[in-house]
Amino acid sequence: MLVFVWNWNATDGGRAAERTERCIAGVWPGCKFVRLEDESASSMNRELAGYGERFFFVADAGDTFGPGFFPDVRRALNQLKESDAGLIVDPADGGEDRDAERAGLPPRAPSFWRTAAVMSGSSPGFAEREALPFGKIALLDKKRSLDREWTWGTLRSSDYRPAPRRKPGWLRSDAEWRYLAPLLAAECTAPPANAPPLFTIAVCTYNDAEYLPWALRSVRVQTLPEWELIVVDDGSDDRTEDVLRQSSLLGDIRIQVHRNDTNRGKAASLNRALAAARGRWLLELDADDWLAPDCLVTMARYAAHAQGLIAAIGGEHVEWLERANHDLIPGNVRSIPVEPSAAELLEHPFAIAPRAYSVPLLRRIGGWWTHDPYGGRLYEDLQMLIRVAPHGSLLRIPVPLYHRRVRTGSVTQRGKACYPKWREWMEVQTGNGLTDQNANEFEVGDRNAEQA
Repeated sequence: MLVFVWNWNATDGGRAAERTERCIAGVWPGCKFVRLEDESASSMNRELAGYGERFFFVADAGDTFGPGFFPDVRRALNQLKESDAGLIVDPADGGEDRDAERAGLPPRAPSFWRTAAVMSGSSPGFAEREALPFGKIALLDKKRSLDREWTWGTLRSSDYRPAPRRKPGWLRSDAEWRYLAPLLAAECTAPPANAPPLFTIAVCTYNDAEYLPWALRSVRVQTLPEWELIVVDDGSDDRTEDVLRQSSLLGDIRIQVHRNDTNRGKAASLNRALAAARGRWLLELDADDWLAPDCLVTMARYAAHAQGLIAAIGGEHVEWLERANHDLIPGNVRSIPVEPSAAELLEHPFAIAPRAYSVPLLRRIGGWWTHDPYGGRLYEDLQMLIRVAPHGSLLRIPVPLYHRRVRTGSVTQRGKACYPKWREWMEVQTGNGLTDQNANEFEVGDRNAEQA
């Protein structure tokens, strides 16, 4: 049998993984062991591509097993129904798992998997980093996918002693799972019949192929189905074109892809999306970020109960710090100041995400400017927020609806030194009226979710 040993925290020199492998080999000879660390899903898929046995085993480094475990497993596997995707094994007392559940930690993944179940269907194998940037939950993601058509056998064993759930101090597993579980559980919505989109989601991407599938997935599972997605590939020279062509998500008729022959910048790409938009609201989604499943339905509910002219809708977002190995750590929830004026936005720029603009208003003011000192490649969000301010209110939603990845090498981070020059230019364009704290203030709508 093929045995994957998942070394979640490879800080002990592999000693825990070796202990687990010795324990298994002593009572189940002939197993092939594959140790998983970085890019684990890719390693699993390579091994499974040529694997011919009915089941494979996934263990955590540090798991140990008593002498009765494997006879029990053999009997349980032989008793599985053909509709069972595998076997979920729990310790007899279940004490640590109950504690983990109370702490909001992810549940344990299945231990024994039916090879045919994993390697069949429209998405065979486990989701790799491009499609799922959280390698630690690739097993749970696959289980939730299989749950739609398969069932699972169960086994409780006093001879199964799972590894303690230790984690490094920087890892916030409870917060991570709290934010990710709804997205993993969400189903792709079907296009509504004869209903125009309420939201146009614009994804302008340049050389972000490794991030794009996760962003697209977050759109496909929106609980509000009245959306359209316009992807503008801004002249990427990485694998973006291949990723978009191969993505199963793009079979949705609500999704269209445009490609710029050369890199024209964010503002020009947004204008291209605006020209094709059919929605009432245009929401920007960066290619390396993602939406909460209820983002659109929440925005629509607030907008339906708002009074007066609404120029834009903004919500709270969760910041995720990307480490050097691309692991993500959930950080703080960022909210919108209660009364952000245009002057305050220039003086103390901050990210408003998500942000959705009135499409009729965007067209009336001519879309995004591209004649700034950086050709519309930087600060297009501030530019538009400041320009729409005199035309209506910013509807503020005090709920985290967006997940924003903070990367040290991103355009946003690299462009901070350019801000003074851009700000000076922006003040000239808007007539130097922005030094007055009362000028061009947003009239913030702030309602409770129960009222919306």
